[in-house]
Amino acid sequence: MPDIDKVLEAEQAIQDIVEELKKMKSAADLLSSAKEKTNAVVEASEAIVEKIQTFVEQGSEIVNRIGDYDIQSEMGTVQKRLESIGKEISKSEKTHKNNLNNMDKYAKKFKQEVMAHFKAYDEKVKQNHTQLFVLGAVNMVLLTVLALKLFGTI
Repeated sequence: MPDIDKVLEAEQAIQDIVEELKKMKSAADLLSSAKEKTNAVVEASEAIVEKIQTFVEQGSEIVNRIGDYDIQSEMGTVQKRLESIGKEISKSEKTHKNNLNNMDKYAKKFKQEVMAHFKAYDEKVKQNHTQLFVLGAVNMVLLTVLALKLFGTI
């Protein structure tokens, strides 16, 4: 007669595999969410850079219209500061893009690893199902032989 503990052990292994797969799916969902949020930050940064560029251009026009040298020199200083801020935002945007690219690479690598684990676990599940099927068949044969022996036909 098949060992019931082995059947229960196989069923527990299947349940453990299912739990691990749920955890992996949750982690993959978190990575996807992080990528979307980073994309939103990059897009917002680009919009800010464009608006600052417009602001700097308008500031330049104002500076050109003002005739007083002292005001123009002050405006030049302000313009340089604004341009500096624009450059810093551009650098920040590049950093965000690099981080996004790194996250994308990591997400792809993680996805490959998860898929490999899914495949390995799928094979284990198939093996466990086959073992359960064989144990069930052996159990049926043994029960049939036992029944035939009990009723005297063998």
